[in-house]
Amino acid sequence: MPVVSANNDGVAINEKYDGAPADIAVWFCYASLIVLSLGIHFYTKIGSKNKRAPTLSDQATQLSLKRLFYFYFIGLVLSVLIVAVSARAGALRQPILAFATIKSLPVFLILWTTLQRRKDLSYMLIVLGIEILIGFTGYFSAFKSTLFLAIIVGLGCYIDKKVSAVPIAIAFFLCLLLSSFWQTIKTDYRVFLNKGSNQQVIDVSISERLQFLAERALSVSTGDLMLGGESGMLRLGYIDYFAHALSNVPRNVPYQNGELWRGALEHTFMPRFFFPDKPIINESARTMQFTGITVAGMDEGTSVSIGYPGESYIDFGIPVMFLPIFLLGIFYSFVYETLSHGRFSLAGAGMATAVLLEFVTNLGSSNIGIVGGLTTGLIAFKIFELYAVPKIWPLLCEPNTGIGSSQ
Repeated sequence: MPVVSANNDGVAINEKYDGAPADIAVWFCYASLIVLSLGIHFYTKIGSKNKRAPTLSDQATQLSLKRLFYFYFIGLVLSVLIVAVSARAGALRQPILAFATIKSLPVFLILWTTLQRRKDLSYMLIVLGIEILIGFTGYFSAFKSTLFLAIIVGLGCYIDKKVSAVPIAIAFFLCLLLSSFWQTIKTDYRVFLNKGSNQQVIDVSISERLQFLAERALSVSTGDLMLGGESGMLRLGYIDYFAHALSNVPRNVPYQNGELWRGALEHTFMPRFFFPDKPIINESARTMQFTGITVAGMDEGTSVSIGYPGESYIDFGIPVMFLPIFLLGIFYSFVYETLSHGRFSLAGAGMATAVLLEFVTNLGSSNIGIVGGLTTGLIAFKIFELYAVPKIWPLLCEPNTGIGSSQ
C-alpha cells in the first residue's frame, strides 16, 4: 500500500518518509510475509499430527440461522459483562478479557452458514450492521475486524465454490469506504469521546456518539474520503517506524540480540497475578528509542509500536531476523489446528479465525501483543471449546439433523 500511495503521488517512496529507507523496509516486509507463510505451511504440512480434514460444509447444514442469531445476542451481552468485570479484575484482567472475543464465534457461524447456503441473507446483514455500528461507537476502529472476517469467510466459501466474487468485492469496498471515513474523523472523534483528556476512555453517551457520527457522515466530502483513504493505505502498510529503525539501528542503537523477543515471552509467561511487579510495557517509548523519532505516547492516550518485522530486525538484523518470524508462522498454524481439529471443527475454525484475525492482518502488531494475545486467546477458546461448545452446539442446530453424524 505505501508503494501504491507513492506511485499515486508520483514520488519515490523514501520521500514520503522523510528520507528514511522505506524502500528497504518494503522489501523486508515482503520477505517477512513470505517467511511467515512458509512457517504456517511447514507446520500444516509437516508438523501437524492431525491430518483429518474438517467437515466444515457438512456441519454448516446442521445449524439454524435463527438460533445462531439468538446466540449472537447472548454472546454480545456476555462480552459486555466480561469487559466490565475485567476492568475490576486487577492482575486477572487480560485472561478474563480474552473471553470477551467469544462473540466473534456466532458472527463467523452466521457468515459461514449463510454463504454456504446462499439464501436467507437477513440475519447476516443485520449482524454485520450491528457490528459495524458498535465498532464505530468505540474508541478504536473495531468495525474493520468484522469486515475482515466477512472477507476471509467469503474467500473460504469462494474457494469451496459456494459463492461468487461479488459479495467479497462488496465487503472489500465497504471496508475501504468505512476505513477512509474513520481515518478522516478519528482524531476529532477521539477528542470528542474523551472530552480532551487524551485518555483512551469514553465520556459521552451512545446517543451523542451516534449524533456526532451522523453529522460527520453528512458533511464529509469526496476529497476528505480520498485523503482518509490514502492515510488508511499507509496505516495498513505500516512501514513508517520500521523504515526509521533501519536508519537508527545499528548506526546509533545496537542490535538487541533477542532482548525484544525474550521480553515478549517473559511478559506472556510471567502472568501479573503471580508477578505483580512486572513492568507495564510502554510501546511508544520503545518505538522512540529504536527509531530516534518522537511519537504519541501513553500520556496522549495512545500507544505506537514498531511492528513485529521491525522488532525482529532490531533484535537480530539480517538475515537472522527471519528466524523468529518463521517460528511465529509455526505458532499461527499451531493455534489454528489446535482449535479447528477438534470434535466440533466448524466452531473451532471460527474461534481460531477470530483469535488470529487481529494479528495476522496487521504488520504493526508488536511481538508482545502477538505472543501474549494469541496465548491467552488460545487458552480461553480451548477451554470454551472443551467445556461449552459440546453443550451449546446441539442448541444451535436444526431439529432432527442427526447431530454427530458428521463429527
